[in-house]
Amino acid sequence: MSDQLPPQRRYAALHANDEQHPAPTASPSPAFDLDSELTKLMALNEQGILNDDEFREAKRRLLGFW
Repeated sequence: MSDQLPPQRRYAALHANDEQHPAPTASPSPAFDLDSELTKLMALNEQGILNDDEFREAKRRLLGFW
């Protein structure tokens, strides 16, 4: 049915409830601190929780080098 409407009316029909039901907004997240995240990874490695391979992989992901 909505395919038969002109584009402007189709858009209006699809978005009729937008004002009544606004899209959820993301809550602000705290700033990402690369230094503290790397420090945490190093501590986990030093404690033996992460082995060297796991540490390198986690660091690679953290730095964005998938």
